[in-house]
Amino acid sequence: IAIEVAVAIFIPSAILDVTLLVILADEPTGNLDPNVSDEILDLLEIATDSGTAVLMSTHNFPLIQPRKKRFIELNEGRLVTQ
Repeated sequence: IAIEVAVAIFIPSAILDVTLLVILADEPTGNLDPNVSDEILDLLEIATDSGTAVLMSTHNFPLIQPRKKRFIELNEGRLVTQ
């Protein structure tokens, strides 16, 4: 289901020749198997290659840690690392 949502975002923007400025992704990999989670992150990374900013929340830091992106960690609403 999550892949369908991500594809549903990217396909209309490609058809309309529109660059999305921001994608807000709240737990886009929640309750998905690791392979599908990686595919979702790959799609979001493709979006960043075209200049779109992606703001994503997750509880699965080991999933995103290997990617070379900027991370901001919050704990109980307070900034831990950036």
